Amino acid sequence: MTVIYRDAAPTPADAARLARIGTETFVTTFGHLYSAADLGAFLAENHSEAAAHAFFAKPGYATRFAHAAGSDDPVGYAMVCPADLPHLDPALPALELKRLYLLPGHFGQGVADALMDWTATVARERDMGVLALSVFSENHRALRFYQRHGFTSAGSYKFRVGTQLDEEFVYVKRLA
Repeated sequence: MTVIYRDAAPTPADAARLARIGTETFVTTFGHLYSAADLGAFLAENHSEAAAHAFFAKPGYATRFAHAAGSDDPVGYAMVCPADLPHLDPALPALELKRLYLLPGHFGQGVADALMDWTATVARERDMGVLALSVFSENHRALRFYQRHGFTSAGSYKFRVGTQLDEEFVYVKRLA
């Protein structure tokens, strides 16, 4: 599959694309862990079109889509933003990889690697010394991926999905 990468635009169409991919990947990967009420509330707050428009309006946020060539429907995206995670060294400026989502059926094709490379490029362009992220402690595929890309553990915290608290790992990668 030939993949085209492009920056997301603050349009209704791209907001809908973010919402669709975010919802589908989150439900596919984690939906079985939560009650319907908790899952619905989390998706409305984090993976709705309104949430996407809110991300577009925040300073320092950037999103890159991955599309199969010839298709308007992305197969994934990466989103970066100013870091706001616990356990980060305040002396080192950090950019946060807020999301790296890839639809099922598109793993192992280099798309996630290309999106990860984009995040590091953005961090370097912004003179950030660290790229940081948080990842669910039981998301073993993602943990292996981030470790393979040079991320190491910096601590953990509780991440809320509705009324449920999950253990979330903070990972960092020094860029300098």
